[in-house]
Amino acid sequence: MSHSTFYGFGTSNDGNISVAVCSDPKLEYEFVLDPTIVTDDVEWLDKDRVDYNLVLPEHKGTYLEERGVPLSFLDVRTVDEGVQWYSEHTDMPDCMLPYLAEYHWGKPVSAPEPGTVPPTKKKKKKPAPIMEIKHGKFRIEFD
Repeated sequence: MSHSTFYGFGTSNDGNISVAVCSDPKLEYEFVLDPTIVTDDVEWLDKDRVDYNLVLPEHKGTYLEERGVPLSFLDVRTVDEGVQWYSEHTDMPDCMLPYLAEYHWGKPVSAPEPGTVPPTKKKKKKPAPIMEIKHGKFRIEFD
């Protein structure tokens, strides 16, 4: 599987066309805001038929640098869309899909402020049992 590095977008002066610039020219594509301005005979492909793995600049030095991220993954914006994406593109069990989607597209979990430690409850020590030792002869009867 090949991968390409995504460098960013170039936009036309009027803002109607954006071009995705990649290290592989075959993966460069255009986003057209107003399809009526396209004058060439262009064959439009359904985006579901093209799902290349791209390596974004922020993936340098991570495990994603080798594998990349599918374009369809980058298109997901909500948890519900994420559940749908995982169900269509992975073999994960259905019970895991909401958790994975929540991890990627849910509310971020905030870390505590630096220098603040949440208070801990102090456990009370149970008193040690008191044992009494008696010396002497004892008689035990079993009835």
